[in-house]
Amino acid sequence: MLGTLKNLIIKSTINRKSFLWNFFKKEVYFYSKINRFFFIKQWVTNKQKFLFIINKYAYKTNDFFFIQIGACDGIMGDPLYNMIKSYNWSGILIEPQKNIFNKLKETYKEHKNLIFENVAISEKTGKRNLYKLKEINLKHSWEKGLASFYPTKTLAGYEKEDIEIEEINCLTFDDLIDKYNVNKIDFLQIDVEGYDYEIIKQIDFNKIKPVFLQYEHKHINKKDHRECIKFLKDQGYKIFHQENDSGAFLSE
Repeated sequence: MLGTLKNLIIKSTINRKSFLWNFFKKEVYFYSKINRFFFIKQWVTNKQKFLFIINKYAYKTNDFFFIQIGACDGIMGDPLYNMIKSYNWSGILIEPQKNIFNKLKETYKEHKNLIFENVAISEKTGKRNLYKLKEINLKHSWEKGLASFYPTKTLAGYEKEDIEIEEINCLTFDDLIDKYNVNKIDFLQIDVEGYDYEIIKQIDFNKIKPVFLQYEHKHINKKDHRECIKFLKDQGYKIFHQENDSGAFLSE
């Protein structure tokens, strides 16, 4: 219904000042609100289901191990913070921004079973430019998490003079796994401002298969998001669609 109304308005030759035109506009607005309401309800339900399954699994697992790529400071909008604190999980936290990385280590200073890596995960090991907002220009706490390889996507709308480049160290996903002899991952969390699918494509699922995987799809284009969902389903994952993230559970 909503798509039909939109097409009618886009393609219509109806006079923009007519009663019929205003009627169609109101109908689209009305159905958009209803549509979004049901989507939000489903997203919330999916998030709750996904968290329930993770908590149930974690409760029964003594050696739960996670990797978080794009951990920021460990607190701001962090989906793992409460679980790491509650269950005392072991894992690797990865954050490329030096100043944010130091805050991340401070967040978890009392947890001795965590490894911290001041790198980004990329397709090649080496140096790479990371684009981010200058600290002096941060107006909201969430803006410190906008650091990205893709400034035109995540930093669109900001002035050039507000953005700075930080040269960072990078590892491939395989190099990270080999460095720490990781042979199992219970939860892989990825939040890298549009680079998420590129990291997922790097994973050799024949070598290591996370039980749970969650990534931010907010900054991924629709085509790559569809491909990523299909790719994970082909690997045996059940998908939990959320508003900004997609959760995946190895149902087998």
